Amino acid sequence: MGLMFNALHLLPGEDLIEAKASDLITGYAGQAGKCTRDILRKSLGGVLFIDEAYQMDPIRGGPYMTEAVDELVGALTEEEFKGKVLVILAGYSDDMEKMLKV
Repeated sequence: MGLMFNALHLLPGEDLIEAKASDLITGYAGQAGKCTRDILRKSLGGVLFIDEAYQMDPIRGGPYMTEAVDELVGALTEEEFKGKVLVILAGYSDDMEKMLKV
């Protein structure tokens, strides 16, 4: 994926960072945003592939997922990340539909 988007001149790099939804959080309130931002920074210039992204649904993945999702969405509109990282959310279709509705 990274090679393709780099070859199309849509991303400056070709690296792919793979993470699970659970990698975006810690066990402490207020830390999921920082953890999510750190993973985004590692992905700058390339692709962040989040597997099992349906677990980002707070109903399924727990209360810290709201913070992680808010940070992810907010960061992607900031100059630091805008147009500099591609985020792919992967998961089972039905589960992803439910998560995206949340």
